[in-house]
Amino acid sequence: KSEQKKGVLNDVLVFKDLQMVDLDKDGQKEIVAVYTVKKPGSLSGVKVVKFNNDKGQIIFESVYDSSNVEFAIKDSVPTLIVERAVKSSGCITAKIRSVYYWNGKAFALTGKQ
Repeated sequence: KSEQKKGVLNDVLVFKDLQMVDLDKDGQKEIVAVYTVKKPGSLSGVKVVKFNNDKGQIIFESVYDSSNVEFAIKDSVPTLIVERAVKSSGCITAKIRSVYYWNGKAFALTGKQ
């Protein structure tokens, strides 16, 4: 069990959001965890943990170069919204929003707004 916890908590500094959602429509909810990464810089991570007989298994994991990552259900689809700041000469000049939709196995990038 300690090895499972280590795998799940390995790079987590602070949890920003934890939600339980049935992503694979099997009647059991998975945990979607959005967290700040322990490495320097503005990084966020997302892990999806599936439980089977009280054993947790990470079924999706990704780190994004943004401190602004949000999980939401949009139009009945689990969605990650990642907003990145574009800097020029040290000043933020624009923000790029990337939207990732759950495709049954992973959050896939489908476009930018």
